Amino acid sequence: DCPLGTISAPAGCGKSTLLAQWGAVDPRRFAFVSLEASENDPVELWNCIVIAVGQAVPSFGSGVKPMLGSVGGTAIGPLVRRIAAELDQLSEPVVIVPDDYHVINNPACHASVAALIGHPASGVCLALSTRADPAVPLGRLRASGELVAIRGSDLAFTPEETEELLNGTKGLALAADGLAIIQRRTEGWPAGLELASLGLREPADRDEFLRSFGGSNRHVVDYLTEVVLD
Repeated sequence: DCPLGTISAPAGCGKSTLLAQWGAVDPRRFAFVSLEASENDPVELWNCIVIAVGQAVPSFGSGVKPMLGSVGGTAIGPLVRRIAAELDQLSEPVVIVPDDYHVINNPACHASVAALIGHPASGVCLALSTRADPAVPLGRLRASGELVAIRGSDLAFTPEETEELLNGTKGLALAADGLAIIQRRTEGWPAGLELASLGLREPADRDEFLRSFGGSNRHVVDYLTEVVLD
């Protein structure tokens, strides 16, 4: 029920999976926005958000879309205030989820998001999913109990969850010491556990795999290269 939520965790921690699971059980309408680097502009950013909200709640957007077609850089403030006002008039609650917010590094975009946070609309929750803490002011909301912050440590698998995944779901029948090694090497990183499970199905000598598994593992290297470095 908080007006702002942040899910801030590295790649492969399950942020998007968590958001999808949340949307599946929450009765509110969800407006998912999968951000790309091309949206690193206030007008493009808000155009994507307005379209997503309009898809979730068809009655939204009639008063905002004309402004988006003619707005200039100096008019972002009035645009955001108009969006906030129209959100406040919605007849049903909605959750706006800008996913991959870490691709946004334009200060003007951060300022516009901060402006919306400063003009909260009733029944609207903004949930920012990002690999790094969003560059928006959070102190006031945190101090007033109006912020829910989920971090990588919250998404990391516990030893019990690691055992459930590897021995339960994956059926690997690892001994306790093997599970402890994987837990220590991955620190509960969900993508790391999945990649480890792939390797544990392949080698004849599991002990050697467990001794050598780490950042130089080819599956880990491929993942980090494609998802992070590229």
